[in-house]
Amino acid sequence: MIGRTIGNYEVQRLIAEGGMGKVYQATHKAIGRQAAVKVLAASDAANPETVSRFLTEARAVNAIRHPNIVQIFDSGMIEGGAPYLVMEYLEGETLTQALSRGGLALDEVLDWAGQIAETLVAAHAQHIVHRDLKPDNLFVVADTRRQDRKQVKVLDFGIAKLQYPCQGQLHRTRTGALLGTPLYMSPEQCLHPRDIDARSDVYSFGVILYEMVTGRPPFDGDSVYVVMNMHLNDPPAPPSSHRDDLPPRLEATILQALAKLPTQRQQSMAEVLSQLEEVQESLASAVGREACAPTGRCPPRTFGRDEILAFLTEIDDLLTGPVVMEIVGGAAALLAYGAESPTKDINSFSDFDKRIERAAALTTQRIPLRPALGHSVPRGYDDRRVRPDLPFRHLAVWVPDRYDILFMKAGRASAHDLRVLAEIHRARPFDVDIIIDRYNDRATPFGASVQHIIQQLFGPMPNAVRRIDVLTRF
Repeated sequence: MIGRTIGNYEVQRLIAEGGMGKVYQATHKAIGRQAAVKVLAASDAANPETVSRFLTEARAVNAIRHPNIVQIFDSGMIEGGAPYLVMEYLEGETLTQALSRGGLALDEVLDWAGQIAETLVAAHAQHIVHRDLKPDNLFVVADTRRQDRKQVKVLDFGIAKLQYPCQGQLHRTRTGALLGTPLYMSPEQCLHPRDIDARSDVYSFGVILYEMVTGRPPFDGDSVYVVMNMHLNDPPAPPSSHRDDLPPRLEATILQALAKLPTQRQQSMAEVLSQLEEVQESLASAVGREACAPTGRCPPRTFGRDEILAFLTEIDDLLTGPVVMEIVGGAAALLAYGAESPTKDINSFSDFDKRIERAAALTTQRIPLRPALGHSVPRGYDDRRVRPDLPFRHLAVWVPDRYDILFMKAGRASAHDLRVLAEIHRARPFDVDIIIDRYNDRATPFGASVQHIIQQLFGPMPNAVRRIDVLTRF
């Protein structure tokens, strides 16, 4: 295969080999771009079910479209009929390799775990359950948008369960088929692999998070069946028994994710992500930058309105022509709606113009740019966007209207999100009737969060609560 041309790519070397095929490093012959080419094993290429499972990865990645998932550029068939995928080439190491050097600092744990959780929130919003989360399928690379930080890429959606299968997806989980890795499988996946949902990924994520903070998985044994029995029956040792500096709230998050019954876990990865953010915020408020100086490890930096404006002004000065930039979330709340709480980054529902990314790398502020979760775009969002009056020559900045920001934050409704919404409300009160009417139009599953937000902003409002309850049921 070395030296062979696959599509527009010339194969350079073998990178990895697994049960379903081989992965090669390759170079685009015209533009020189590096890529990884995954080729299905010839012995499996004649099996339609195996081919379907192989191509599930491409369908899943295309459906999710998240920056923390490895990109897939192309697919096709080589001579002889074996399918291939052309993917983003990554330089870095697996989480397994990172953990082999010893325990991670808490800020790294929370940063990396937050990225993984955000990715799974996006996948689950597209009705895609990964089913094979493990450190070998998490790849750590340099983060080009955050100096001296790492980005985690989620790999291998090859056995992902598309809960609403697209046309052409032929494979089904056979009774008795073991899909997943036993050390990281949920109890229900051990028993009934066909009947799992997103809460199975919550459990697997809990196992990984346990290993990230302690350096060891919660369950291990001499055989697959011993490990599976432990998942089904044994309580995990408290992670604090292996690590003295573990915050109690983080331990509680891990142990809840590891509950044997899905109904006793967090009911979504969005809930897990909210809990992780609360832990991160509590550490940031408790530990000053001076206290971090001996180790050089500090909670992620946050940015207020003045710093964001300075950052965007630097970008504006580096541009030579007009660029439209869409900003959502906490940064939009700071720029346009009177919020005061700092944000960690700038998010957008649309891809950033490459000129913005290049200019951002040259600025002194170093505020991260991250595309936000596209599944959170509210119905009618495009027609309601507004352009605040900001002092830029080339940048045309657009933001969501205030109510769309409220519903975007309802998906997680973390302590930080509620604080930002309260600040917007103080600057200019929301109208509860508009909130309920917008919720009815959106038909989202966030009824409980919207109800909680109304109570936080307006106090007890039984009539409003009943109206949200009706909308939630139907």
